Amino acid sequence: MFTPSHSQGLCARPPVEPDALLASGLSVSFPRLNEIDAVAITRRIYAIDGTATRFSTEKDDTFRIDAVDGALYVLKVSNPGETAEELDLQVAAMRHVATAAPHLPVPHVLPGIDGRFVVPLGPSMQPQRTARPYSYLEGTPLDALRPGAVDHYEIGEVLAQLELALADFRHPHEHRVLAWDVKHMASLAGLQAHIAAPLHRSLIAEAFPRFAVIEPALRRCPTQVVHNDFNRSNIVGNPGGPNFVSGIIDFSDTVHTAIAIDVATAVMNQFPLDFDADGPHDLFALFRRASYCAATWPMPNSAPTNCG
Repeated sequence: MFTPSHSQGLCARPPVEPDALLASGLSVSFPRLNEIDAVAITRRIYAIDGTATRFSTEKDDTFRIDAVDGALYVLKVSNPGETAEELDLQVAAMRHVATAAPHLPVPHVLPGIDGRFVVPLGPSMQPQRTARPYSYLEGTPLDALRPGAVDHYEIGEVLAQLELALADFRHPHEHRVLAWDVKHMASLAGLQAHIAAPLHRSLIAEAFPRFAVIEPALRRCPTQVVHNDFNRSNIVGNPGGPNFVSGIIDFSDTVHTAIAIDVATAVMNQFPLDFDADGPHDLFALFRRASYCAATWPMPNSAPTNCG
């Protein structure tokens, strides 16, 4: 069982202005880079020659780099709204996990020729941006896998191991104010007026009083630095491999907050997109049935029962 360390605090939430919450990379527009730009950056800063393939991302420019020597990398070029402090937090957290729990499938952060892990692209890049490459992790994001191929048990185990690996991690910027930190949800209430779709606006309106009910308990929950975005796009799976989870990616929402928030985000993202929120749910029913069938069939004088 995970026992929080004495150095962990409780999830107190001082008042936060909405403008502070919205001061994130998603609120900053910028010209997108192309594959030619990515190849030039990896050659100049990292002495890596190869080809680039763009990944679809909402916040920054991200490319897979196929090096001429056969190695694979991920190049991330920051959004101009991302500060040096938050990028250093991401990199430091990933490097800490690589040391504290080297068995966890977290990308390795590679330094540039000059030894820095976050490298400014120079005055020719306006607005100013930085680059950082990671090792490439093979597999398929969960959102591209059929539900029956997902091992929910192992996802939970890996998240618990990640929490343990980060339990003693400290960083000067870990208490940053982040809109995606659920403890600040009440501070976003004034933004409901900007939701155009009436149905979506009504659903959001129902969420705020429900959050108000649990917020006092949330404030008493143990806290630490967490991944904070354990969703389908950020978990890479390898069905049939020795370990189902082959990658934990995207530490851009890393922050010091309630551990319960990190767990809740992970659980919420395991439900199918079309599930009935008012109905009973058992995420592990299909996995248990598959395990039972594998253990009991084929057997002499027996046939599979409800194992389809």
